[in-house]
Amino acid sequence: SGPTPRLSPPMVGREEAWDTLIQSSAALCLIVSEPGLGKTRLALDFARSRSGPLLIQGLEAWSGTPLSPVADALRRALSGPARARLATLDAVWRREAAWLVPELDPGQVSATPVMAAPEGRDRFLEGLAQALAAAAGPGGTVIFDDLHWCDASTVEVAVHLTRLAAAGAFRIVGTARPGELEANPVAARMLASLGREGAVQRLALEALSGLNVLALVRALSGGMQAQRFAQRLHEATGGNPLYLLETLRSLFSVGLLTASEQGWSTPYDEATSDYLELPIPASVSEAVLRRIDGLGGAVRRLLDLASLAGDSFQLAWLAGGHALSEWEQALALERALSAHLIEPLEGHYCFSHDLVRRALDQGIGPERRALSHRTLAANLARQGGAPERIAQHHERAGQPARAAHYRISAAQAAARVFAHQEALDQYARALAGGLSHRDGVQVHLARAGLLATASDSPAVAAELEQAAELLMQLDDADLEAQVEVAQAGLHNTLGQYSQTLILTEHLLADPAMPDHLGASVKYEQSSALLRLGRLDEAEACLHAALAQVSGEAHDLIGKLQSLLQACAMQRGLLPQAQTHNAAALQAFRAAGSRVGAVKALGGSGLLMGLLGDALGAVTVLTEALNEAKELRDVGVQRTLLLNLFKFLLEAGNLDLAVVRLEEGLAL
Repeated sequence: SGPTPRLSPPMVGREEAWDTLIQSSAALCLIVSEPGLGKTRLALDFARSRSGPLLIQGLEAWSGTPLSPVADALRRALSGPARARLATLDAVWRREAAWLVPELDPGQVSATPVMAAPEGRDRFLEGLAQALAAAAGPGGTVIFDDLHWCDASTVEVAVHLTRLAAAGAFRIVGTARPGELEANPVAARMLASLGREGAVQRLALEALSGLNVLALVRALSGGMQAQRFAQRLHEATGGNPLYLLETLRSLFSVGLLTASEQGWSTPYDEATSDYLELPIPASVSEAVLRRIDGLGGAVRRLLDLASLAGDSFQLAWLAGGHALSEWEQALALERALSAHLIEPLEGHYCFSHDLVRRALDQGIGPERRALSHRTLAANLARQGGAPERIAQHHERAGQPARAAHYRISAAQAAARVFAHQEALDQYARALAGGLSHRDGVQVHLARAGLLATASDSPAVAAELEQAAELLMQLDDADLEAQVEVAQAGLHNTLGQYSQTLILTEHLLADPAMPDHLGASVKYEQSSALLRLGRLDEAEACLHAALAQVSGEAHDLIGKLQSLLQACAMQRGLLPQAQTHNAAALQAFRAAGSRVGAVKALGGSGLLMGLLGDALGAVTVLTEALNEAKELRDVGVQRTLLLNLFKFLLEAGNLDLAVVRLEEGLAL
């Protein structure tokens, strides 16, 4: 058989959809269709007709790794012409986006960043949207390809970005499959919400008509008069462009379709009336596998293993799993690339279409599948791959216990980028995988900490109860103390201060309690004492905690100094309160706790005003208010606006005082 032509088809049968994309005033145009109908091709061609695409690629293998598509898109933007546009991004937004992609602002993100404060999640997502908008540039187009496979956090970024695009500076095009889209509840809710705002327009792609198929065949063949041939293709493939192209490639690969200067021909051209003699594969999968098998066993072995790696892969991930020498692997790779089964993509390879990967995946037996997943897991682990991906391979290899530890790593990574629900899900999968009692206690503690940030006290109590049950099987004083400290914090949250005191006194009286937890116990104890009005005891406890706390525990130091400030204010010792407030502000900033820092800054302004410097108070409180607005913390904003109203009146600025009062009432 002769060489298979590349078969780069022109856009056919999509004129109406193209016109809709051009004329639409919606911020987000969503192209919806079954696989193989050309959603991605249409989106990319539209973007290239403008100023180029910024592609955010949803991948099934990334669906459990928060914000991977966004990080990938921003890193690609940094390596291309968009780098100059990203350099103009406001420093505030660059700092936020750098939590995910440190290369955006290397000077602002430490080598060992602290866990991002949960109250800044909305601000963080907004920063990512602003960075993507800058990368796209005026007149650009952002494509969310395969939106149905995007994780929840990436979907939330899409919401922020769509609202930015409503101003008209750039466009957003999404692609999705209807069935999978409905199976992604976050994406479905997002689209429904934006739809109610009038920000979304849906375009449904249909299969090609018989006339479209005829036009496509004529264009590909250089003008061949092929009405009966095209009719046979249309009837066999249902007008699915991918199925049609794979059928043509399959026919070329086995020599039943040939190309010459005179055009295309088949052995049946002279005798046939309807081309029923032409052996067309029964499905896309059959067409794909027929082509692959025609390329030789080495190509099939390489691609079989690659299909289990996921939507994209690196050759190093496949090492030792396909029984090919380096030379055989290189030849097989070249053949797969030449046959347009895979394509290079930013240091990886990806399949030309997901249906190609699925066709291979479905043909692999259970024993070979398990062995391949073990190989992939080991290779990814050696190369520092995404923990969620490694966990998936271990689970598919029948190794849930090994997977569980990677689920914990995935949860920790998710929490660092504010993806608390994803982190909770990963921890739950780790627990289901079969952890030791000790690891189980630590996971329940981590889940309790995440749930506490959402003020879900019943859920926190349930996690701590499960941790306590596991502790009964252990003899570990350190872990037991950690659980009890968390329980003391829960009592304080619920206003059960007497119970906090009983528990913390028990802890402090226990000689087996680890020293490094002592300061945390005293913090919870002093917090309860302060709320019960026992100032002397609270202050003594706080000073003892400060003497005991590690100098690196900046967030805890900030909390302790804040309580000392509250004690001093209750006593009317304002200069002393200022000293503690300044120490708290410094500690919170060192910890990266933005909400702690803004509260301390607000406290500084309040103290200045109470000491008679109304103008200074207004300046500092205004700075704190701007920070609180960036964090979108309504509660802190209300407090700051009330204090601003008070000190603006004292400073004689009645007009601005009224403005601040109205602003506070509006909240």
